[in-house]
Amino acid sequence: MKNINAILEIARDYLDGKIDNISIALDLPHEIEKRYTKMQKEDSEFADMIYYYLIEQGTDKYYDVDSAEFKRIMTRACEEVLDGVY
Repeated sequence: MKNINAILEIARDYLDGKIDNISIALDLPHEIEKRYTKMQKEDSEFADMIYYYLIEQGTDKYYDVDSAEFKRIMTRACEEVLDGVY
């Protein structure tokens, strides 16, 4: 699960404060798009969950909310993915 683990590492880094809002909003969608086909082969359900939470419920909201709200949204999205809740 090399590709899925790479995305999970980005989520962990965000929660640990190693990545800021703008970086996650710009870099994460690129990383997921680049790896998505391989992620599907590794675990299609988990890949879909990652896409739903981190992109649709996460980074897609970047331009619609203020920085504090985006931080809350992304923190919850990352926690959902890392907890494996679908």
